[in-house]
Amino acid sequence: MASAGVEVTCLGLCPSSNCLLVDVIDGPRILVDCPLEPLGMKNFPVSRHTPDGLSVHGGTHVGNVHTALLSAVDPATIDVILVTNFHNMLALPYVTESAAGFRGVVLTTEPTAEFGKLGMLEFAEFIAATAFGSVP
Repeated sequence: MASAGVEVTCLGLCPSSNCLLVDVIDGPRILVDCPLEPLGMKNFPVSRHTPDGLSVHGGTHVGNVHTALLSAVDPATIDVILVTNFHNMLALPYVTESAAGFRGVVLTTEPTAEFGKLGMLEFAEFIAATAFGSVP
């Protein structure tokens, strides 16, 4: 019986990040976790309405959200995304909704999916609130 080889690549940008790409030779390509990187949070803008328009303080724009090194992986080549906890799924839309065409499956527990959904909604509300000056 031939043994299968495995190649594991860490895609995280910081030591506390969980994002691994597992390539099983002649088998599936598995992305374990899909987090937003704490490193990228400093690039979020704080925008406020002013009498002469909208001013942006801090960061550059929302497009600078760091999603680990997910750009190094073609989403169409991923067979499975395994999400271990709800903190590690906030960047999932960057992979599953990309133009590159993710066609794999996402595996997680139902509670993780529910908490992750709430986290994504809260994160989207935060971005919308800061972009329209609602956050002091």
